[in-house]
Amino acid sequence: MQEAQKALAGHPAFPGGRLTNYVRFTKVDLEARGRLERIPKSSPQRVRRTTDSSTN
Repeated sequence: MQEAQKALAGHPAFPGGRLTNYVRFTKVDLEARGRLERIPKSSPQRVRRTTDSSTN
């Protein structure tokens, strides 16, 4: 979230720097495509790239 905030804070698509939903929806999309997977029993929630992410 912090990296996205740094990179996109001044972008006109995110007035006021509201990136939370964008980051959340992107994460869920990448999970659905099989490019990310959740790390079990992690708090706060953590994700990692899947081993076949370059083929999708």
